[in-house]
Amino acid sequence: MSLRNDFFDKFLGLSTYIRRSVEKPWYKQSAYYSLSITELFDTIGNTALIQRAYELNDESSFFVCVMPRQTSDAQTFPRLINRLNDAGITRLSIYKDNNTEEIFIYIHFDQITNTDETIRLLNKYINGVNISGIAASNPSFTAGPIPFPLQDGFVWLNKDQTVKLAKHEISLEGALALFLADSQSNLLPLEPILNNIQRSFCQSEVKYRPPEAALHTNSAAIDSVNRDEIPTEANHPTQLTLSIDRQQTSRKPKRKRRRRGNSAQLRLPLVSIIPNCNRAPPAVQSNLSIQTSNKEEYG
Repeated sequence: MSLRNDFFDKFLGLSTYIRRSVEKPWYKQSAYYSLSITELFDTIGNTALIQRAYELNDESSFFVCVMPRQTSDAQTFPRLINRLNDAGITRLSIYKDNNTEEIFIYIHFDQITNTDETIRLLNKYINGVNISGIAASNPSFTAGPIPFPLQDGFVWLNKDQTVKLAKHEISLEGALALFLADSQSNLLPLEPILNNIQRSFCQSEVKYRPPEAALHTNSAAIDSVNRDEIPTEANHPTQLTLSIDRQQTSRKPKRKRRRRGNSAQLRLPLVSIIPNCNRAPPAVQSNLSIQTSNKEEYG
């Protein structure tokens, strides 16, 4: 009975949906309705006449990416897995509903976080893994409705989309134990992963921004330099060289021409523009140099 209680507690307090068949749309149940443990296990029984789904609360410790059955690009799934792995999301719980052909990728974190903000971040991160051009084929993280696991047609998948195990092949208690074991063994650290995703945005959008500098006519002194934002990538150039030449020529009657020349070379830091990145870039020592020369020539 403890396995059933543990499974029920994982979804306790979530809003629920119901439908009579896979061809029917989901119907959201009243906010005053509370799903009982008996109703839930009647639903995941092999002879259930209805299907149930849930919706995540405002905060959650796990998130679900849904891959629709309309996906025609065979490379979308491996690209999605590789993309998640790049962020450090290497432990995944992957399931499939054989009745709808939808794939559900569960990500379990070691702490709760804001649901809407995390879903927006994850969806922005995986954007572009589907190149088929069919919007309905895009995998996406969603708050719901998400079908309750272990219902009829539920199977476990490997990362190569091969079937690992089908729910009907084992007992209900065995299926519960395996699902709960997945959620524990696949726990991931939340903060490092979100930082990795944010850092990927920071590194992908870099452009020049000139500092605020004032050059005096004679001394070529720099009054101020804006160093609020400094690049963080070693593979980007860190300097932009700007040469400024000024000449002042004056002529007086019956005197030799006198030419005064001032030249200045200013090295400006390359600045990283980081939209959607809440982490302040690390402090980098400014690389600023000035070369001046004053010459007097008489001809």
